[in-house]
Amino acid sequence: MKKMSLSLRFGLVTSAVLIAYFLVLGLFDLHKNPLFSLFNSVITGFGIYEVIRLRKLQNINSFSYGEGFKTGVFTGVIATLIFTTFFNLLYRNRSKLFTRTHKFHERELQH
Repeated sequence: MKKMSLSLRFGLVTSAVLIAYFLVLGLFDLHKNPLFSLFNSVITGFGIYEVIRLRKLQNINSFSYGEGFKTGVFTGVIATLIFTTFFNLLYRNRSKLFTRTHKFHERELQH
């Protein structure tokens, strides 16, 4: 059970960092530049590396390559699914979001 909870925890943290990075890029309108998207793989890779490292430290005598591989894959899948779900929800609602933002700015300009 610990393997699942550790991978789940690191998957959640990794996805939170990915979402935060995307939102920060969005503030500066840099989220459209594909070069910045390459850093997503660095964030995901670091999250996977850390969960495997911690798993090995917890089970130093019984740790195997197979266990490390499963831990890394599970963590990566969780992080990717959560980030993709967030991204799809944002994309579906972007017209509503941008319409509200545009109307807000129009009102501010009129005052």
